[in-house]
Amino acid sequence: MPVSLSKIREVSMGHISSKEQDRILAFCVEVLQRLGMPSYELVLSDEPSDEGTDASIASVPGRYAATLRVCKRWDSLPKSEKVNTLVHEMLHLTHADLVQDAMLPLEFSPSVSSDLRQAVRGILDMGTERWVDRMSYVIAEGMTYPKKVKGKAGQG
Repeated sequence: MPVSLSKIREVSMGHISSKEQDRILAFCVEVLQRLGMPSYELVLSDEPSDEGTDASIASVPGRYAATLRVCKRWDSLPKSEKVNTLVHEMLHLTHADLVQDAMLPLEFSPSVSSDLRQAVRGILDMGTERWVDRMSYVIAEGMTYPKKVKGKAGQG
């Protein structure tokens, strides 16, 4: 059964054209389908990602919802970098709740110090980031960034 985004909120993005927004979202739909992900509510934010990053994604814990932000210099990135970046960000959704779930026992244990909580969180974050970095190249292999998009991505 094909996977589709359940909703895409249209926003005005000063740093990205509406055609580029459609390409971003169409590619994200393709990646999520390739990953066998359930329906997602994906919002492309009008806020750019932090300086020094190509993109970032923030998921809503316990829900299939996320907000994607792309950098101000998105239009100048090579297509291969756009492909890898978007695959990377969609891969974060495959384990979005993992770190939060793994941290729950530590968060509610009075015998665990905040230093230990921080250290474990850092280890989990670093490990998942390395995994996502490696896997993004494998999954992005052979994928191409869309030149044109028919209709609205994720609609219908």
